Amino acid sequence: MVTLSMTERRAITKETAARYARATKRQRGLTLDELRALTG
Repeated sequence: MVTLSMTERRAITKETAARYARATKRQRGLTLDELRALTG
């Protein structure tokens, strides 16, 4: 498992939040699953 720094996690979360805001309900679920897999 790759360990991310807090700075990297914040960057990923910020990018994901923008995608989440534009997404459909189904895409939101997939986006959250992806975020959880990336950040743990």
